[in-house]
Amino acid sequence: MQIGRRDTPTLFSAEPWKPRRQLHDHHLAQVADADALPDIEQSEGDAYREVAELAWIADDENQTVERHRELIAKGTCWVAVEQDGRTVAFLSAEIQDDTLHIWELAARLDRQRSGIGRALLEKAITDARSAALSRSP
Repeated sequence: MQIGRRDTPTLFSAEPWKPRRQLHDHHLAQVADADALPDIEQSEGDAYREVAELAWIADDENQTVERHRELIAKGTCWVAVEQDGRTVAFLSAEIQDDTLHIWELAARLDRQRSGIGRALLEKAITDARSAALSRSP
């Protein structure tokens, strides 16, 4: 695999990310969002098929809809939604002691390297700090 080739999608690109589409919002997930999250996680995993040593990740089990609902109920799951209402990424986490533990950060394969993951991570960190939680080491 060559890094940064424009004619082939790459997991690890040498080029900096550039926003492709305008996000409408990133916010705490609602119970209705849970059904879409396993498909987003699977799409994210498909990126790993390009790297032989990591291809197993694409076939690993995703979090279940029920698990997503549990984390949503705890207020520790965020989603990114485009202007057309399509959920394209999520960050799921859980509070353990005084730390926000991130279980999964996933963006649809066609939306990777657009800054969505970074925005979700920043939102989770901001919300965790507002709740007086510490960052994981």
